[in-house]
Parts: sequence; C-alpha cells; structure tokens
Amino acid sequence: MEPVFEAPLVPKLAVGYAPGKVIVGGEHAVVYGHPAFALPLPFGIRVLTTAQTLPRSNPRPLEERCKVQSDAMDILSPTSLEQLRGTFPDAVSAFRKIIGFWNRGYEADHSLHLNFRIDGDLIPASGLGSSAATLVALYRSLEAIRPFHPEIQCESAVFEAEAVFHGTPSGIDHSTSILGKPCMFRRSGKKIECEALHCAKEQPWLLVTRARQSRTQFSVDQIKRRYRKEPIRVSKAFDAIALLVLKMRDNYRHAQPKELGSLMNENHRILEDLGLVSKEAAALHPMLIEKGALGAKVSGAAGDKLCLLALLKPELDPKVITRELESKVMNIECRSFSA
Repeated sequence: MEPVFEAPLVPKLAVGYAPGKVIVGGEHAVVYGHPAFALPLPFGIRVLTTAQTLPRSNPRPLEERCKVQSDAMDILSPTSLEQLRGTFPDAVSAFRKIIGFWNRGYEADHSLHLNFRIDGDLIPASGLGSSAATLVALYRSLEAIRPFHPEIQCESAVFEAEAVFHGTPSGIDHSTSILGKPCMFRRSGKKIECEALHCAKEQPWLLVTRARQSRTQFSVDQIKRRYRKEPIRVSKAFDAIALLVLKMRDNYRHAQPKELGSLMNENHRILEDLGLVSKEAAALHPMLIEKGALGAKVSGAAGDKLCLLALLKPELDPKVITRELESKVMNIECRSFSA
C-alpha cells in the first residue's frame, strides 16, 4: 500500500456512534451460509476520541499512548491499553487492529496520543452486538479525526477485529450496525450480502436481557461440535431455519405480524431442540406469549445468555408487560422499541 499524505494532527475531538443489533431469525445457521434477518436497535455505543500531539522527547509504544475510559467495563479513569492487556486482552487486540488500520499509509508518529471515552446503552456479552458496535463507533470516530486509507473500509476492518472476540463471526453484527436499517444478511465465503428491508408499518418489539459474562464464541463452538457429531440433523435444522427466515422477510415487508410471530416461535423451537436455549429462556418464552406477544424467540448466540425478542400485539402497552415480567423474574431488563 502506498503511503498517503501526512495529515497534520492538532488537538482534535470526534464522536463515533453505532447501534446494536438483534436477530429476528437465522442465528447460528448464518455462520454456515444461510440467511438471517436482523434489526438495528435504537440504542448503541458512542466513542469519544481525543487526539493530540505531545513532545517526542520520550517516545513510547502505541499501547502506552492510547488510553481508554468506560464505565460499562469498570474502567473509571483513562487507562492505557498496555495496562488493560491483562484484564481485557481481546478488547486491546481488537482496538490495536482498528488503530493499526487507521495508521496504515501514514508515517509513524510517536508523538500522537489517543484517548477513548466509551459510553452506551448496550449490555456487554448479552447478544446485542456490543463489541461490533464499539468497533464501528471507534472506526467512525477515528475517521472523523483523520481519514483511513482509501483501501481500508469499515466493513473489512471491523470484521477482522471482530474475529478476536468471536473466532469466526458471520459478519451480521457489524453489517447491521453499519447499515443502521432492518436487513437480510447472508455470507457466502468472503462475499457478504446485506439487503435493507422496509416495512409497510413499523412493529412493536420487546427485548428481554440480562448481562452474562459468557462469550459468543463459546456458543458458536458448541454448535460446531454438535455439527461435527450430528451433521445431518444440524444441517436439516439449519435448512428449516433458512426457509423460516425467507418467510419472515416477506411477512415483515408486508406488515403481517401474526404470521411473523408464528415463524419466530418455530425458530425458537428449533434452537431449543439443538440445545441452544437456556432453561431460563425456555421458561420465559411461554410467559411472553401468555402476556400477549405474537411470537418470541432467543436471539443471538443464546446458550447461557439471556436475550429474548418478542413481537407484541399493537394494542399492548409495553410498559404493562414490562412491569409484570420484571415483578416475576429477578434481574432482567425489558426494553421496547418499534422497527
């Protein structure tokens, strides 16, 4: 790659934002080339980046010149990447990748110091794409300070950094976050297709989550082991999910919530049969239907995480169902939105 012009950096501040995502249908199967349907969330991650040039008298490695502060990660004061490496090795590696892409094509500048303030409404490790949203927001904040090399696109840079967290990510998290619209996603080899979807009438949704310190890679590895052990059974399950997702897309486009809800329930049952639904999520599913949801299912990698998405009847008051659920189930968080 040829070096680009050396852009001068004076003290500069920029904000990058990216929404989280929730999968309506197709998780796990999407890793194996099947389609998935996802919605961007009306909340996400903000990265405030401050770049400044300090005297070069004492050159230091990049990890010592980059500092992070994040209440969600319990990093309450600016702390260098070098100091965070032991506690958050994956996050440090992913940040280094994005910053490395940002510096590519520029002469090394050992006087450059970066401070990152990370804020947002996404619970880490809850299946809502928090790591992808953080990396997209980081990319956008750096891009606002100084352009990336033309060959470095957000999609490819974040996908490579996401692999640190998830091993072999499908790409649906960062693709939905970048697009910021309901979408139909599919990956075939290295080719990614992300089609924006438009609904004739926005639908009311309810998201039920609880923070878990588990990793998506664990659930992905779990289904990989199941696939190696029972390839025919898992393949048939994924084929069935793929057909459901195609029908979901059409139902969503034409604002057919009853039909869409029924397909979500079926997708949930298939995931449950594959052992990808926790006992807690299995118990909450019928409660959501009883309270008036047209359909509900676990979303994202699931496993021991709690992340359920419910499609509500239009006449339901989300606040009522939220109060009832939170009074019966400890330590859950319910958030309603329209999409």
